[in-house]
Amino acid sequence: MASKKLKIADYAPLIDALSRRINAWPKLTLSYAGRAQLIQYVLQGVECYWMSILPLPIGVVERIYSLCRSFLWTSKHPPIAWLEMCRPKEEGGLGFRELIAWNTALLSRVLWRLHDQQDALWIRWVHHTYLQDTDIWRWRAKHTDSPLLKRLAQIRDQMVASAGSIEAAQHLLHGWFSQHTLSRRGISQAYDFFRDTGVHVPWAGTVWKKHIQPSHRFTLWLLAHRRAEETQEHLFFGCLQIRQLWDRIRDWLHMTHEMTTYRRMLRIYMRHYRGTGLLVRARHAAMAALIHYVWQARSHLRFESEVFDGDHIFRRIQTHVYRSLDISLDRILHQPP
Repeated sequence: MASKKLKIADYAPLIDALSRRINAWPKLTLSYAGRAQLIQYVLQGVECYWMSILPLPIGVVERIYSLCRSFLWTSKHPPIAWLEMCRPKEEGGLGFRELIAWNTALLSRVLWRLHDQQDALWIRWVHHTYLQDTDIWRWRAKHTDSPLLKRLAQIRDQMVASAGSIEAAQHLLHGWFSQHTLSRRGISQAYDFFRDTGVHVPWAGTVWKKHIQPSHRFTLWLLAHRRAEETQEHLFFGCLQIRQLWDRIRDWLHMTHEMTTYRRMLRIYMRHYRGTGLLVRARHAAMAALIHYVWQARSHLRFESEVFDGDHIFRRIQTHVYRSLDISLDRILHQPP
């Protein structure tokens, strides 16, 4: 309950903690998928305590984004906007938290505690010092009041405007944070309420299959965001050597549909190669491995002048499918789709 608004410098321990976590990991030895997982499960976990008790200034949020962005990408010009990656996977993102909405969701739990008048010393003090003869829903902030309380009043007003009434906003808080609701689930529901909701992308279910290797899923996701660039389409579907690779994959796994563009490939897998059968999983794993290994070979050709070897890539794809699904060739081809 600081009486003055905290400066960005006051959040230095948070920024320093994030920097130490980032620098502790050998960035260049991790895949993009590994870096993304660390950001999601390790780096952003540091802010939970801070964000549950303090409103984070935009400047602090931007610094956290900058640290995470630099850790994830090797380029100074990231191919995907950070806020785009903060969307859920079904909306085309990586599932990172959008920190302003996450901070708001965590602080809304403080608003609930003030509303519920839980028997804590600091809540009694807030009621005695600030709210006095009114409640949090009708209280009006003064310029000299605590920055946290003024932020809670903003959250209150945002909820009332979105829900339509004070009673509806109270009902939302009760659903999120009452004793009968799991705390983690309630926070997730509050976060979904405060974040900007996007449109579901049709390809998410294909890209994020559990039996596809994480690094391959990341490559599929990254290329799905590229707006069908001419070089991308030529690389995967126009080049004679790659078309021959596709033909060998189709013959090997008894596939009848021809892949001509990236979007068409995703649509084919969404519509025709659905289910959880062994052959379906092998087809998905082979497709993702082909895209990943060809994209990898392109980088090696550009930066290390390595000669493209289609036979070697096909053998890598087969080996990957056998090992990732722990199966033999006979089991794949004798399983129903």
